[in-house]
Amino acid sequence: MAVRRAGGGELSAGSRRLAHLQLLGTILAWAATFHFGKYAVGLMSPLGASLWRFVPAAAVLLPVMLWREPLAWAALRRNLLPLLVMGAVGIFGFNIGMFYGLQQTSAMNAALIGALNPAMIVVLAAVLHRERVGGRRLGGLLLGLGGVLVVVTRGSWQALRALEFSQGDLLLLAGGLCWAVY
Repeated sequence: MAVRRAGGGELSAGSRRLAHLQLLGTILAWAATFHFGKYAVGLMSPLGASLWRFVPAAAVLLPVMLWREPLAWAALRRNLLPLLVMGAVGIFGFNIGMFYGLQQTSAMNAALIGALNPAMIVVLAAVLHRERVGGRRLGGLLLGLGGVLVVVTRGSWQALRALEFSQGDLLLLAGGLCWAVY
């Protein structure tokens, strides 16, 4: 299957390899977030961990962004309230749920609960925006959720029946819901 650019035209083999490596790096960074987050909340408060997650990244990425494209002040002023709300719900809400949740559950539970985020996004998009959930999307979600279920229960129906959630797991779910709303 040919991979096309957003503006049209096929990607070269080198560009496809680079895109796959970038996607792999993204997945590894997301997976590592829960393990590093668990370590971080052992050393500092969840708010401190969240602060240390974003301040260094902003210090590096903001100058790069401004170098590549100047800030559109008029658009920023016009959209300030929605941007602040999205940041408060999606970024702050997710991270608070994640870091406070990690204080009370394992990094493995956090990663597995995080795997539910795509399903929450699809469900909210269908309910709130009336987006159609096609067969391929539904199949992918069911396959992903089934995989999470098998890993969490180790394939045991007894484990599924005895499944209990800690307060940390519920905080992680709440953080995931914030991300889905975002």
